[in-house]
Amino acid sequence: TFKNCLIPIPSLRSPIRVGQAASNEKEIKEIQNNIKNLIFDFFRNLSPILEKNTEIIIIFPYIRTKKKKYFLQIEKEVTKLEYEIIPLIKEETQKKLHLKINFPSLCYEREDQLIGREIWKFIKI
Repeated sequence: TFKNCLIPIPSLRSPIRVGQAASNEKEIKEIQNNIKNLIFDFFRNLSPILEKNTEIIIIFPYIRTKKKKYFLQIEKEVTKLEYEIIPLIKEETQKKLHLKINFPSLCYEREDQLIGREIWKFIKI
């Protein structure tokens, strides 16, 4: 169940800029830093007003090129703000379905898109 749950979706602001940046690593890093700052500020500002045990499911966008995927890798910084990472697929579900997932997030992407979505679940501690 999702009692006391927030589900924000951050904006990339300019999809055209992301498309143009797909071949320029410096531009990709700049876009990612802007998104990281936005997400970090969201969690930091939310922390003092959020009730303990409130779940947050959030999408972190990542940029795909032909050679590499550029993930934000901000989750450890978020945990320093009194949040805990919760795996999206529980261990007992993995066992039941004979899955072995060593990462707590899930990724979604389509071949025709430059932007993928990494889905995370946090809980306020």
